[in-house]
Amino acid sequence: MVGTLLLMLPFALAGAVSPMVLTEQTVVLASSGGRKTALRYAAGAVLMLFIYVVVLTAFGRLISLPTHLTFSARLDIGLGVVLILLAVFFRHRGKVKAVKRDSAKTKPKVTSGQAFGLGVVGMATNVTTIAMMVPATKIISGAGLGLLEDLILALILVAIASIPAWLPVTLVMIAPGPAQRFLNALGNFLGKYGRRLVVVLFAGLGLYLVIKGLVALPGL
Repeated sequence: MVGTLLLMLPFALAGAVSPMVLTEQTVVLASSGGRKTALRYAAGAVLMLFIYVVVLTAFGRLISLPTHLTFSARLDIGLGVVLILLAVFFRHRGKVKAVKRDSAKTKPKVTSGQAFGLGVVGMATNVTTIAMMVPATKIISGAGLGLLEDLILALILVAIASIPAWLPVTLVMIAPGPAQRFLNALGNFLGKYGRRLVVVLFAGLGLYLVIKGLVALPGL
């Protein structure tokens, strides 16, 4: 199980690089609902990611990846190529415009229900995180572990990949002042270098999967 966790960890951490989710959560935190709505946003995002991970892991167990080595190797190659293509796409697309905050004293209004739905939709449409969950869940389901171990690994995967959703509100609850300064600095960093970081992660992990798949193919 530990070995599977280590193999899964790079994809989980790469999935946590999500400028979009971090920006949305920061905006929700600054809304009139504050921490309450931010908690609902985090709940929606984490729930959506958990459902996605469970479905993918269950699908991997259903097709019995450990007993289909050739298919598993080809799937690695296919996923690697997709990640590399996504890296090229992110490299050439325009920079994502940062969300402009209202300079007025009135805070944006976001209800608890809206925040939960925003979290669900935000995670469901978050390509950078969702794309990394596919190879990560393949590693889990292909390890041939028991159902309990798969569930534990899935929970760890969701907890790490959803960091942009739950960490900001957690930090604000613990230490509001320092947390806000940290989030502002992090937001500025991702605004400048987030796209490059995503490109490097996608290209690197995609290349790793292609090489891993080629090595595992019979006759090579």
